[in-house]
Amino acid sequence: SFSNKIYELKARDIYFNSPNWVGAQPQNLTLYGVLLYPEIIKSSNPGALCMHGLNGEIEEAFDLAIPYLEKGFVVLCHSHPGHGKSEGAEPEPGNLYYEGVYNESAHFYLTLCGAIQGLRVLETLSLVNNSQIMVIGKSYGGLNAMWLAGVLGERIAGVTAYIAVGDIAKNLIYPDKLIFWILGKNVREIPDSYVTNQLLRFDPIYYLNSSKLPPILWQIGTNDDFFHYSAIKGTFDSVQHINKFLQIFPNDHHGFPGFEGSSKFFIDYVLNNGSIPPQINITSVSKTQDLRGDNLNIALRVNSTEEIDSIQMVYKYIDIIGSTWEHINLDSIDETNWEGELNPTIFSSNLDYYIIVNLKN
Repeated sequence: SFSNKIYELKARDIYFNSPNWVGAQPQNLTLYGVLLYPEIIKSSNPGALCMHGLNGEIEEAFDLAIPYLEKGFVVLCHSHPGHGKSEGAEPEPGNLYYEGVYNESAHFYLTLCGAIQGLRVLETLSLVNNSQIMVIGKSYGGLNAMWLAGVLGERIAGVTAYIAVGDIAKNLIYPDKLIFWILGKNVREIPDSYVTNQLLRFDPIYYLNSSKLPPILWQIGTNDDFFHYSAIKGTFDSVQHINKFLQIFPNDHHGFPGFEGSSKFFIDYVLNNGSIPPQINITSVSKTQDLRGDNLNIALRVNSTEEIDSIQMVYKYIDIIGSTWEHINLDSIDETNWEGELNPTIFSSNLDYYIIVNLKN
């Protein structure tokens, strides 16, 4: 695993059917999965559906599964259609940037059907408590997790999307993102109709506004190679309830940041009446001037049921080429209020920023 620990997993292979494209033969595809079991199996256990990324292997999902296994979950990891031992069309630009009918030509129609069927497989297991099923996905699997949660959220206790966000249209402003490599198009080749047609099926923000959506956690890096960080806020804002949480890793790419601690915190919050993740409210942002230039002053209130270790403002000068994400530590005024000051830089620049709350332990 990414923690360099070696785990011995209790597992068994499983195969299940999932719909093919409408009108295609065969009508159903056989998908391959692996059921992973916790060290101690009870008569009733929480369940998790765990999905890997595009062109990935099922084993990639095992790392995602570790925190859930340690929390006593029965976990189903399956290969997407066209991946590994699963049948179906392989993903390629023609079915990712689809131009035909959604359920007859889009690869992510196949993967969403596979995710729905995977959820049903978990629900049929006598060992799984159907009121305690969570869905987790990485990258393309994270997109599928969000789509599934929007469609069948009433049957899902919580969802986590790793290195995946929506608001895909934001990426049209940033032609260097690798999502264009997946689509096989450059920005100039994508018509306006793509935003008003295909993206309605593809972009998670149109699923995340569902009234059925369960609590959700995103974990992503600011320098993700597929998704621009400006899309994080649009994705977050598309969710209509308050049970939505972000963990953003400064300067991390489309790799795999440390996630286990926050995963377990989120599991406890969703299933075990655990502590609520910190709620951040920025109370004031202002500029003051001195001989050096503009100083940025920020004040915020943080409500947390857990003891706070530190709070940081992470920022980037967006008008200075080559600038990276940096941070300043904020000062505690009392138990809930924090403030800080960012001194001027040599060159004038606007900046983007966000807040990190670090909890004790």
